[in-house]
Amino acid sequence: MFNDAAASIAVPMVEVALHGEPAVLLDRARRRAASGDIHQLKAKFSVNPDRYYAGEYQPVLPEHQVVNVDTTDLDNVDPAHIANSVRQRL
Repeated sequence: MFNDAAASIAVPMVEVALHGEPAVLLDRARRRAASGDIHQLKAKFSVNPDRYYAGEYQPVLPEHQVVNVDTTDLDNVDPAHIANSVRQRL
């Protein structure tokens, strides 16, 4: 679907796929939900481990168009590196 749409309008596409250790991500989502500083729909969706963290995210674009980012430790996420990786795939 995305590849067909991109080809029809001649727009290059890159997907930034965020992933991490499910237990860490679920804990982070629960803390955000408990803080009250999050939209209620997002809070309810994000803290449902059976649905949201049931398996590893599968990118919708082909692998050569995907930048994978491990967000388990947010202190190790480098936005400049991500941006450079996106530029390289365009």
